[in-house]
Amino acid sequence: MQQHFTSVIFKIEIQNLPRHFEFAQLKKMLTGLQLEPKKVKAVNKATYAFVTFRLNNTVTPLWNQPYEDQLSTKQTNTRKFLRNLSKMLQRNIGEMSPWLKQQR
Repeated sequence: MQQHFTSVIFKIEIQNLPRHFEFAQLKKMLTGLQLEPKKVKAVNKATYAFVTFRLNNTVTPLWNQPYEDQLSTKQTNTRKFLRNLSKMLQRNIGEMSPWLKQQR
């Protein structure tokens, strides 16, 4: 059985663009935001455009790893997030310190 990954195609509509907005400019702006659009489709004399993205690594960034490795990565990332959240809460809401220590 051949294993392959089919990426998800995601299409959005961007509204309220200026009438004389260049769509090459829109694509450059989206690329500058590291969104990597695959296609930008302009509608003549309209204030909207359609943008298509391919979302394989965005939606499922661990798709190419074995399942056990995915679980390990997710557990590690979750622990890091919870540690950082706990530190932030202790710094900003001192009254939570006893409760946070009890949760460990």
